[in-house]
Formats: sequence, structure tokens, C-alpha cells
Amino acid sequence: MNYVPENLDETKKIADWLQQEKLWPYVSNGERELFDGKVKDKIKLGRFYWRLESAFALAWTLNLVDVLRPPTSELTEEQIADFQGKMPKLGVKLGSYLDNLSLRDKGEMFEENVFNELATAYFRDLLFNGKTDMTDITRNVSFERHEVLNWVRRFSEITDWDDTDTST
Repeated sequence: MNYVPENLDETKKIADWLQQEKLWPYVSNGERELFDGKVKDKIKLGRFYWRLESAFALAWTLNLVDVLRPPTSELTEEQIADFQGKMPKLGVKLGSYLDNLSLRDKGEMFEENVFNELATAYFRDLLFNGKTDMTDITRNVSFERHEVLNWVRRFSEITDWDDTDTST
């Protein structure tokens, strides 16, 4: 979704493609507003740029990227280029691409999810209690991972993970 704010002139083409591939029902309300041209505020557009961190973590869960580095910095240009090289090109049929995806080991995903859940709780505690951050974790990176890993867990109906609601 971070591609769209830099290519607003292609929103109709992208939306049409998502509809043709029957992915439109999975587009969030905020993303639909972006495609409809209703999001113009730079801050709101900036939030979509951070979705690259989520997309990269999602690609990791699908074994498209091998390594998910510690959340101590944003993605590097090299990581972004590698990731983009593994994504389908805009407009192509997705059937065989999607059929070849497989989920990473649940244990690995669980560990990453728990780490980022704890980090989110830590940062929330800092916010509410006026404390100083004693970590080198990049908050937005960790939050994006936390959010997408919760989504993978729920979307994949992985029921052997704990039942604690970690929504933020």
C-alpha cells in the first residue's frame, strides 16, 4: 500500500486490478478512501508509507523473504529492492503466484509476534507513564510487525496461539 501515495495517478488502475483478482473485499476502508482519492493529507498519506514495514513482515511470514532483522531500524534500500523483486507486477494474474505461497513455521511467527506485542505494551506504558525509552527498537517498525502478525494469526485461523486480544 506504500506504492499508492507515490503513484496517486495509478489508483484506478490498481483498484481495478484488485477487483479483477477478487482481492477487493480484503481492502480496508482506509485503503478504499485512498483509492477513491479522498486521502490528501500528508500525514495520512505518510501512514501508508509505513505499510511497507507490514508488507515486508507479511512477505516474511509467507517465506518470500528469508530474514526479518531486529526492529531497530527501517528497511534498507537493499531489503526493499529484494522484496519488490519478489512481488507480482501490477496487472498480472495472481492465481499461480498465490498458489505457491506457504506460511512460515508457526513457532517463528509466534516468537516474532510475542516480541512485538511486548514491545507495543512497553511503548504504551512509556507513553502513559512519561518514562524514557531504554531500547533501540524503532517503534513504528515494531508496531507495524505487531499489527500484521496479529492479522496473519487471525486470518490463518491459527488457534494454538494464545487467545489474548492484542489489538492496539
